[in-house]
Amino acid sequence: MTWTLRILPCALLLLSGCVLQGPRQPPLVEARWVSEAAPADVPDTVAVWVTPAGDWQLVATAKGGGRLRIHDAADGRFLRPLGSEGEGAGQFRYPNGLFVAGDLAFVVERDGARVQAIDLAGNRPLGSFGEGELHTPYGIWVWPQGEGRYRVYVTDSYYTPDRQVPPDPALGERVKLYEVTVRDDGLQATLRRAFGETRGEGRLLRVESILGDPAHGRLLVADEHDSQRNIKVYDLEGNYTGPVIGDGLFRFEPEGITLASCPDDQGYVLGSDQDLRDQRILVFERASLTYLGAFRPGIGRMIDGIWFQSGSYGPFAQGALFTQHDDESVMAFDWRDIATAMGLREDCGA
Repeated sequence: MTWTLRILPCALLLLSGCVLQGPRQPPLVEARWVSEAAPADVPDTVAVWVTPAGDWQLVATAKGGGRLRIHDAADGRFLRPLGSEGEGAGQFRYPNGLFVAGDLAFVVERDGARVQAIDLAGNRPLGSFGEGELHTPYGIWVWPQGEGRYRVYVTDSYYTPDRQVPPDPALGERVKLYEVTVRDDGLQATLRRAFGETRGEGRLLRVESILGDPAHGRLLVADEHDSQRNIKVYDLEGNYTGPVIGDGLFRFEPEGITLASCPDDQGYVLGSDQDLRDQRILVFERASLTYLGAFRPGIGRMIDGIWFQSGSYGPFAQGALFTQHDDESVMAFDWRDIATAMGLREDCGA
Protein backbone atom coordinates (compact mmCIF):
# COMPACT_ATOMS: atom_id res chain seq x y z
CA MET A 1 0.00 0.00 0.00
CA THR A 2 1.28 3.42 -0.94
CA TRP A 3 0.66 6.39 1.37
CA THR A 4 0.55 9.94 0.07
CA LEU A 5 1.13 12.86 2.42
CA ARG A 6 -1.15 15.79 1.61
CA ILE A 7 -0.40 19.13 3.28
CA LEU A 8 -3.44 21.43 3.20
CA PRO A 9 -3.18 25.18 3.72
CA CYS A 10 -2.87 25.91 7.46
CA ALA A 11 -3.32 22.21 8.25
CA LEU A 12 0.17 21.99 9.73
CA LEU A 13 0.89 25.36 11.29
CA LEU A 14 4.54 24.63 12.00
CA LEU A 15 5.17 23.80 8.35
CA SER A 16 3.09 26.51 6.75
CA GLY A 17 3.64 29.36 9.20
CA CYS A 18 0.04 30.60 8.77
CA VAL A 19 -2.51 31.39 11.44
CA LEU A 20 -6.07 30.16 11.51
CA GLN A 21 -8.58 33.01 11.39
CA GLY A 22 -11.98 33.06 13.12
CA PRO A 23 -15.10 34.69 11.70
CA ARG A 24 -14.36 38.18 10.47
CA GLN A 25 -15.57 40.88 12.85
CA PRO A 26 -17.39 43.91 11.44
CA PRO A 27 -15.21 47.02 11.47
CA LEU A 28 -15.23 49.14 14.60
CA VAL A 29 -16.23 52.79 14.29
CA GLU A 30 -15.58 54.90 17.38
CA ALA A 31 -17.99 57.62 18.43
CA ARG A 32 -16.86 61.23 18.29
CA TRP A 33 -18.69 61.87 21.57
CA VAL A 34 -20.96 60.19 24.11
CA SER A 35 -23.17 62.35 26.29
CA GLU A 36 -23.21 62.24 30.06
CA ALA A 37 -25.40 59.39 31.28
CA ALA A 38 -28.97 60.13 32.40
CA PRO A 39 -30.31 56.65 33.24
CA ALA A 40 -33.43 57.94 35.00
CA ASP A 41 -34.58 59.62 31.78
CA VAL A 42 -34.20 56.44 29.66
CA PRO A 43 -33.49 58.13 26.30
CA ASP A 44 -35.00 56.33 23.32
CA THR A 45 -35.32 58.08 19.95
CA VAL A 46 -33.17 60.90 18.54
CA ALA A 47 -33.53 63.54 15.83
CA VAL A 48 -31.60 66.66 14.83
CA TRP A 49 -33.14 70.12 14.83
CA VAL A 50 -31.32 72.73 12.74
CA THR A 51 -32.12 75.97 14.55
CA PRO A 52 -32.92 79.23 12.72
CA ALA A 53 -29.33 80.28 13.52
CA GLY A 54 -28.00 77.16 11.76
CA ASP A 55 -26.90 75.30 14.89
CA TRP A 56 -27.56 71.58 15.28
CA GLN A 57 -29.38 70.48 18.40
CA LEU A 58 -30.00 66.83 19.12
CA VAL A 59 -33.48 66.12 20.48
CA ALA A 60 -34.08 62.85 22.35
CA THR A 61 -37.23 61.40 23.87
CA ALA A 62 -36.85 60.61 27.57
CA LYS A 63 -39.48 57.97 28.15
CA GLY A 64 -38.49 57.53 31.79
CA GLY A 65 -38.62 61.25 32.55
CA GLY A 66 -41.70 62.12 30.53
CA ARG A 67 -39.94 64.86 28.58
CA LEU A 68 -37.55 65.68 25.76
CA ARG A 69 -33.81 66.22 26.18
CA ILE A 70 -31.97 68.80 24.07
CA HIS A 71 -28.23 68.37 23.46
CA ASP A 72 -25.61 70.33 21.54
CA ALA A 73 -24.98 68.12 18.51
CA ALA A 74 -21.34 69.26 18.25
CA ASP A 75 -20.20 67.78 21.56
CA GLY A 76 -23.19 66.16 23.29
CA ARG A 77 -23.55 68.72 26.09
CA PHE A 78 -27.00 68.64 27.68
CA LEU A 79 -28.61 72.02 27.07
CA ARG A 80 -32.10 71.83 28.55
CA PRO A 81 -35.17 69.70 29.12
CA LEU A 82 -38.41 70.31 27.24
CA GLY A 83 -41.80 69.33 28.64
CA SER A 84 -42.74 67.33 31.70
CA GLU A 85 -44.63 64.23 32.78
CA GLY A 86 -48.39 64.52 32.40
CA GLU A 87 -51.39 64.55 30.09
CA GLY A 88 -51.67 68.24 29.22
CA ALA A 89 -50.33 70.19 26.26
CA GLY A 90 -46.54 70.00 26.23
CA GLN A 91 -46.59 67.14 28.72
CA PHE A 92 -45.83 63.53 27.87
CA ARG A 93 -46.73 60.03 28.98
CA TYR A 94 -43.91 57.71 27.89
CA PRO A 95 -42.63 59.69 24.88
CA ASN A 96 -41.13 57.13 22.53
CA GLY A 97 -41.03 57.94 18.81
CA LEU A 98 -39.76 61.26 17.47
CA PHE A 99 -39.36 62.98 14.13
CA VAL A 100 -38.19 66.53 13.46
CA ALA A 101 -39.39 68.33 10.33
CA GLY A 102 -38.21 71.91 10.06
CA ASP A 103 -38.90 73.55 13.42
CA LEU A 104 -41.51 70.96 14.41
CA ALA A 105 -40.97 67.95 16.62
CA PHE A 106 -43.63 65.25 16.28
CA VAL A 107 -43.57 63.17 19.47
CA VAL A 108 -45.32 59.81 19.90
CA GLU A 109 -46.60 59.04 23.39
CA ARG A 110 -46.97 55.31 23.89
CA ASP A 111 -48.96 55.57 27.12
CA GLY A 112 -50.71 58.78 26.10
CA ALA A 113 -51.77 57.12 22.82
CA ARG A 114 -51.33 60.32 20.82
CA VAL A 115 -48.86 62.38 18.79
CA GLN A 116 -47.97 65.92 19.84
CA ALA A 117 -46.52 68.61 17.61
CA ILE A 118 -44.03 70.90 19.36
CA ASP A 119 -42.74 74.17 17.92
CA LEU A 120 -39.05 73.95 18.85
CA ALA A 121 -38.26 77.51 17.80
CA GLY A 122 -41.10 78.91 19.88
CA ASN A 123 -40.74 76.31 22.65
CA ARG A 124 -44.50 75.64 22.67
CA PRO A 125 -46.97 72.84 21.92
CA LEU A 126 -49.20 73.28 18.87
CA GLY A 127 -51.64 70.45 19.45
CA SER A 128 -52.05 66.70 19.31
CA PHE A 129 -53.83 64.03 17.30
CA GLY A 130 -54.57 60.31 17.34
CA GLU A 131 -56.63 60.30 20.53
CA GLY A 132 -59.19 57.50 20.33
CA GLU A 133 -57.54 56.07 17.20
CA LEU A 134 -54.08 55.04 18.39
CA HIS A 135 -53.73 52.24 20.92
CA THR A 136 -50.04 51.52 21.63
CA PRO A 137 -48.11 53.80 19.26
CA TYR A 138 -44.33 53.66 19.09
CA GLY A 139 -42.65 54.97 15.94
CA ILE A 140 -43.18 57.78 13.46
CA TRP A 141 -42.06 59.08 10.08
CA VAL A 142 -43.12 62.48 8.72
CA TRP A 143 -43.28 63.45 5.04
CA PRO A 144 -43.55 67.23 4.51
CA GLN A 145 -45.96 68.20 1.73
CA GLY A 146 -45.33 71.97 1.74
CA GLU A 147 -47.14 74.96 3.25
CA GLY A 148 -47.51 73.46 6.71
CA ARG A 149 -48.92 70.16 5.42
CA TYR A 150 -47.56 66.75 6.39
CA ARG A 151 -48.25 63.07 5.89
CA VAL A 152 -47.54 61.36 9.19
CA TYR A 153 -47.09 57.59 9.51
CA VAL A 154 -47.38 56.14 13.03
CA THR A 155 -46.78 52.50 14.01
CA ASP A 156 -49.34 51.09 16.43
CA SER A 157 -48.31 47.86 18.15
CA TYR A 158 -51.65 47.15 19.85
CA TYR A 159 -52.08 43.87 21.74
CA THR A 160 -54.79 41.55 22.95
CA PRO A 161 -56.00 42.04 26.56
CA ASP A 162 -53.47 39.44 27.74
CA ARG A 163 -50.61 41.33 25.97
CA GLN A 164 -50.25 38.96 23.05
CA VAL A 165 -49.89 39.73 19.35
CA PRO A 166 -53.39 39.71 17.85
CA PRO A 167 -54.41 36.95 15.43
CA ASP A 168 -53.58 37.59 11.78
CA PRO A 169 -57.01 38.94 10.74
CA ALA A 170 -56.63 41.72 13.34
CA LEU A 171 -53.25 42.95 12.06
CA GLY A 172 -54.68 45.30 9.44
CA GLU A 173 -54.12 48.54 11.41
CA ARG A 174 -50.48 48.28 12.41
CA VAL A 175 -49.68 51.61 10.70
CA LYS A 176 -51.85 54.74 10.79
CA LEU A 177 -51.49 57.41 8.09
CA TYR A 178 -52.57 60.95 9.01
CA GLU A 179 -52.94 64.08 6.92
CA VAL A 180 -51.81 66.93 9.20
CA THR A 181 -51.94 70.69 8.71
CA VAL A 182 -50.00 72.83 11.17
CA ARG A 183 -50.55 76.57 11.64
CA ASP A 184 -49.39 79.08 14.22
CA ASP A 185 -52.65 78.71 16.10
CA GLY A 186 -52.69 74.90 16.17
CA LEU A 187 -53.11 71.86 13.98
CA GLN A 188 -55.72 69.77 12.23
CA ALA A 189 -55.30 66.05 11.56
CA THR A 190 -57.34 63.47 9.67
CA LEU A 191 -56.79 59.72 9.79
CA ARG A 192 -56.49 58.90 6.10
CA ARG A 193 -56.13 55.17 6.45
CA ALA A 194 -54.84 52.33 8.64
CA PHE A 195 -53.01 49.46 7.01
CA GLY A 196 -51.00 46.28 7.44
CA GLU A 197 -51.04 42.86 5.78
CA THR A 198 -53.11 40.20 7.51
CA ARG A 199 -51.46 37.21 5.86
CA GLY A 200 -48.22 36.19 4.22
CA GLU A 201 -44.74 37.62 4.61
CA GLY A 202 -45.94 41.23 4.76
CA ARG A 203 -47.67 40.80 8.12
CA LEU A 204 -46.52 43.23 10.81
CA LEU A 205 -46.43 41.44 14.16
CA ARG A 206 -44.54 43.84 16.45
CA VAL A 207 -43.78 47.25 15.05
CA GLU A 208 -41.89 50.33 16.17
CA SER A 209 -39.39 51.89 13.75
CA ILE A 210 -40.61 53.18 10.39
CA LEU A 211 -38.83 55.05 7.60
CA GLY A 212 -40.03 56.49 4.30
CA ASP A 213 -38.05 57.00 1.10
CA PRO A 214 -40.21 59.05 -1.29
CA ALA A 215 -37.54 59.05 -4.04
CA HIS A 216 -38.01 55.30 -4.34
CA GLY A 217 -41.68 55.17 -3.33
CA ARG A 218 -41.01 53.04 -0.26
CA LEU A 219 -42.07 52.77 3.34
CA LEU A 220 -39.80 50.54 5.44
CA VAL A 221 -41.39 49.03 8.55
CA ALA A 222 -39.23 47.11 11.03
CA ASP A 223 -40.79 44.00 12.59
CA GLU A 224 -39.20 43.16 15.96
CA HIS A 225 -41.11 39.95 16.63
CA ASP A 226 -38.81 37.01 17.38
CA SER A 227 -40.25 35.05 14.45
CA GLN A 228 -39.57 37.96 12.02
CA ARG A 229 -36.62 40.25 12.85
CA ASN A 230 -36.68 41.96 9.48
CA ILE A 231 -37.89 45.02 7.60
CA LYS A 232 -41.02 44.87 5.42
CA VAL A 233 -41.27 47.10 2.34
CA TYR A 234 -44.59 48.86 1.69
CA ASP A 235 -45.38 51.68 -0.69
CA LEU A 236 -46.30 55.15 0.52
CA GLU A 237 -50.02 54.40 0.20
CA GLY A 238 -49.73 51.46 2.58
CA ASN A 239 -49.64 48.53 0.16
CA TYR A 240 -47.19 45.72 0.82
CA THR A 241 -44.84 45.39 -2.15
CA GLY A 242 -41.95 43.31 -0.84
CA PRO A 243 -39.23 42.44 -0.49
CA VAL A 244 -38.49 41.57 3.09
CA ILE A 245 -34.98 42.79 3.89
CA GLY A 246 -32.62 41.83 6.68
CA ASP A 247 -34.20 38.39 7.08
CA GLY A 248 -31.58 36.23 8.80
CA LEU A 249 -29.22 39.23 9.09
CA PHE A 250 -30.74 40.86 12.17
CA ARG A 251 -29.65 38.63 15.03
CA PHE A 252 -31.65 40.61 17.54
CA GLU A 253 -34.38 43.26 17.33
CA PRO A 254 -34.29 45.59 14.30
CA GLU A 255 -34.70 48.92 16.01
CA GLY A 256 -33.94 52.40 14.69
CA ILE A 257 -33.65 52.83 10.91
CA THR A 258 -32.43 55.89 9.02
CA LEU A 259 -31.52 56.98 5.51
CA ALA A 260 -28.13 58.36 4.47
CA SER A 261 -29.22 60.06 1.26
CA CYS A 262 -26.74 60.89 -1.50
CA PRO A 263 -27.34 63.78 -3.94
CA ASP A 264 -28.43 61.49 -6.82
CA ASP A 265 -31.17 59.57 -4.92
CA GLN A 266 -28.62 56.92 -4.04
CA GLY A 267 -27.26 56.23 -0.59
CA TYR A 268 -27.75 53.78 2.26
CA VAL A 269 -30.36 52.50 4.70
CA LEU A 270 -28.94 51.90 8.17
CA GLY A 271 -30.62 49.75 10.82
CA SER A 272 -29.72 49.03 14.44
CA ASP A 273 -29.40 45.35 15.39
CA GLN A 274 -30.08 46.04 19.05
CA ASP A 275 -28.14 44.01 21.62
CA LEU A 276 -26.32 44.46 24.92
CA ARG A 277 -23.10 42.67 23.92
CA ASP A 278 -23.07 42.30 20.14
CA GLN A 279 -24.48 45.61 18.91
CA ARG A 280 -24.14 46.23 15.18
CA ILE A 281 -25.43 48.73 12.63
CA LEU A 282 -26.48 47.03 9.38
CA VAL A 283 -26.04 48.85 6.06
CA PHE A 284 -28.16 48.31 2.92
CA GLU A 285 -27.74 49.93 -0.48
CA ARG A 286 -30.60 52.39 -0.90
CA ALA A 287 -31.80 51.68 -4.44
CA SER A 288 -31.50 47.88 -4.53
CA LEU A 289 -31.76 47.25 -0.75
CA THR A 290 -28.78 44.91 -1.10
CA TYR A 291 -27.05 44.12 2.19
CA LEU A 292 -23.55 45.64 2.22
CA GLY A 293 -22.36 44.63 5.68
CA ALA A 294 -22.32 45.97 9.23
CA PHE A 295 -20.13 47.93 11.61
CA ARG A 296 -19.74 47.96 15.38
CA PRO A 297 -20.57 51.39 16.86
CA GLY A 298 -17.75 51.81 19.37
CA ILE A 299 -19.00 51.26 22.91
CA GLY A 300 -22.59 51.64 21.70
CA ARG A 301 -25.05 49.01 22.85
CA MET A 302 -28.81 48.53 23.08
CA ILE A 303 -29.13 51.21 20.40
CA ASP A 304 -32.72 52.11 19.66
CA GLY A 305 -33.32 55.33 17.72
CA ILE A 306 -30.81 56.47 15.06
CA TRP A 307 -30.77 59.59 12.88
CA PHE A 308 -28.55 60.58 9.94
CA GLN A 309 -27.96 64.29 9.43
CA SER A 310 -26.27 65.64 6.31
CA GLY A 311 -24.33 68.87 6.24
CA SER A 312 -21.49 70.39 8.20
CA TYR A 313 -21.49 71.35 11.87
CA GLY A 314 -18.85 71.32 14.59
CA PRO A 315 -16.50 68.38 14.07
CA PHE A 316 -18.71 66.89 11.34
CA ALA A 317 -17.64 68.13 7.91
CA GLN A 318 -19.78 65.71 5.88
CA GLY A 319 -22.67 64.60 8.02
CA ALA A 320 -23.11 62.51 11.14
CA LEU A 321 -25.01 59.58 12.56
CA PHE A 322 -26.62 60.14 15.96
CA THR A 323 -27.85 57.30 18.15
CA GLN A 324 -29.22 56.45 21.55
CA HIS A 325 -26.94 54.34 23.77
CA ASP A 326 -27.84 51.80 26.46
CA ASP A 327 -30.99 53.60 27.65
CA GLU A 328 -28.90 56.32 29.30
CA SER A 329 -26.99 58.42 26.76
CA VAL A 330 -26.84 59.67 23.20
CA MET A 331 -23.81 59.50 20.95
CA ALA A 332 -22.51 60.73 17.57
CA PHE A 333 -20.45 59.24 14.74
CA ASP A 334 -18.72 61.13 11.94
CA TRP A 335 -20.07 59.91 8.59
CA ARG A 336 -16.53 60.06 7.16
CA ASP A 337 -15.43 57.45 9.73
CA ILE A 338 -18.33 55.16 8.82
CA ALA A 339 -17.78 55.61 5.08
CA THR A 340 -14.07 54.84 5.40
CA ALA A 341 -14.63 51.73 7.52
CA MET A 342 -17.38 50.38 5.24
CA GLY A 343 -16.11 51.56 1.84
CA LEU A 344 -19.15 53.82 1.35
CA ARG A 345 -19.58 57.16 -0.36
CA GLU A 346 -18.63 60.17 1.75
CA ASP A 347 -20.74 62.62 -0.26
CA CYS A 348 -23.96 61.33 1.35
CA GLY A 349 -23.16 63.69 4.17
CA ALA A 350 -22.20 66.67 2.02
